[in-house]
Amino acid sequence: MVKRIDLTGQKFGKLTAIKYLHSDKNGNAIWLCDCDCGGHKEVTTCDLRRSWVRSCGCLLYDTFVTHGLRQSRLYQTYDNMRKRCYAHSCKEYHNYGGRGIKICDEWLDRKNFFDWAANNGYENDLTIDRIDTDGDYSPNNCRWVTLTVQNNNRRNNRIIVFGNQKYTVADFCRHFNVEYWYVHKKLSLGYTPEKIVDAILSGEFDRRRRSPKPAKQK
Repeated sequence: MVKRIDLTGQKFGKLTAIKYLHSDKNGNAIWLCDCDCGGHKEVTTCDLRRSWVRSCGCLLYDTFVTHGLRQSRLYQTYDNMRKRCYAHSCKEYHNYGGRGIKICDEWLDRKNFFDWAANNGYENDLTIDRIDTDGDYSPNNCRWVTLTVQNNNRRNNRIIVFGNQKYTVADFCRHFNVEYWYVHKKLSLGYTPEKIVDAILSGEFDRRRRSPKPAKQK
């Protein structure tokens, strides 16, 4: 059994390890830490000792305030979120505020949003996504995802049900290795998903050329 390192009382950035809580499924010790700002955070020994986590999330917010990073991507994400929900002049307002979508009371304080972002996997290549597209912007309804995942979660995506699975048109095309134009054309002609799959499996769509097979000459 690996001996647990005692971090009690040790300071890491703005965090001070207070007490050992438990170990995760990978055996990593998790410590309850107090932050200089008065907040608290649970952090693994590894993250503390390697300085991967140095605050409860307040450092991220402090960076925005101290250095005035109003042009940062996260700051713009928050600003755009507010505009979509509350600015009638925003071109996307009708899809958000116009439908009753709002920002939860907690996130009306920008610092709380930055803290949540820091503690929930924010990276510069991710976008904020509402899990329930009819729900508000709030901690229990938002996540950081790639642009592909977010596009798949849009309200206006057409959903194809085949077997027991639901697909967007784009996902359906990737799954069956066909081009978007082919599936879109079949759907516009009234083909069911089952009929489209039958056509693909019959060889009507030539995967090698990514185009329909030419008609046989009579």
